[in-house]
Amino acid sequence: MTAALDWQGFADITHMNVRKCGPDEEKTLTLDLKLIAECKGDVLGFFDDSLSTFLFFPDGSLRMPAMEPVSWAGEVKHMRLDVEGITFSDVTLRKFQFAPAENYNVALVMTATFTPERAEVALLAEFLGESVKIQIEPEGDLFADVDKETGEMVPKRPAVQEEMRVE
Repeated sequence: MTAALDWQGFADITHMNVRKCGPDEEKTLTLDLKLIAECKGDVLGFFDDSLSTFLFFPDGSLRMPAMEPVSWAGEVKHMRLDVEGITFSDVTLRKFQFAPAENYNVALVMTATFTPERAEVALLAEFLGESVKIQIEPEGDLFADVDKETGEMVPKRPAVQEEMRVE
């Protein structure tokens, strides 16, 4: 399994939802951005090592061409998202779907949730319905793993070496 979700390429911004979250005195602007990215199947390794072999034959053809997109219930927190040079931190990625296509291609659908500035919402709205250059990467400790249950980054523990005793 790939330790971190790290991807760059082009994605379509298909939907935006702007809302305010938090207690009444401290409401913050929150944005949900739905993205559809055309990826190679190697991105599936982050979610599960066997996902690619489940969806594709070794030659890259589809195992189940009539199957609907596969949903993934987890979320990945503390990510950095760059959309056409505008960078957002503390992004949560969720509502993942994988729609496999021939030759190990995958349409990766996800929702990115984050707290933008007011002006950034207007800039992103200009990209709605368009294909934009994005980069997704973990923020913080690059040597951390992602806990698949909580989506939180956890530091890698040093490998414990066992001593061999000869008696």
